[in-house]
Amino acid sequence: MRSHRQKDYHHGSLRRALIEAAVKAIAKRGIDALNLRELAGRAGVSPGAPYHHFANRGELLRAIAEEGFAKFESRLIAERDAAPADAESRLEALGRAYLSFAISHPG
Repeated sequence: MRSHRQKDYHHGSLRRALIEAAVKAIAKRGIDALNLRELAGRAGVSPGAPYHHFANRGELLRAIAEEGFAKFESRLIAERDAAPADAESRLEALGRAYLSFAISHPG
């Protein structure tokens, strides 16, 4: 299995794998438990490999936040645009989208 994960890394998906593993780790154990060395082990790569994509833990967290806000924005826009054109309906749709996103992405 390790060779498969290393193969993924050589194909450029280590960044994606680290972000996904970090999101899962945060959801399970909290943000304070996030550790790049541990994530490297879970991804089956050397402890230094994550540093090719993130200089430090803060940069990884920033990448997670940027991705999360982009998903959130997309959800809000889609729900707003699907609602009837009046302001009340659109505001209600935005509120539902906000709550739905928060429930489905607690981390």
